[in-house]
Amino acid sequence: MLKRAGGCATILSLLLLSGCGTPTKQDVIGKASGIKKKDKLREALGKPDDFQVMDVPMLGSTETWTYKCSDGEVVFQFWNDKIVMKATGGDEKRR
Repeated sequence: MLKRAGGCATILSLLLLSGCGTPTKQDVIGKASGIKKKDKLREALGKPDDFQVMDVPMLGSTETWTYKCSDGEVVFQFWNDKIVMKATGGDEKRR
């Protein structure tokens, strides 16, 4: 019985670990492909790791969302709810 419980625990651990982990920049950009509005981006990627808002008088507001990745970060810039810029940066994994 103890061997069986240990085997089940090992399998469960492997299944849980396979779905976890920080995404890569490529993963984030891939999920965001074709998205143009911030509500749709949040649906696809979830809550950003960092969020900044700047109000510009008479022009509206701009938001910056940053998603931390295993190989750097992906930044999305919004102007009045629409994505106007995507950028990646940070540490690249060397091959």
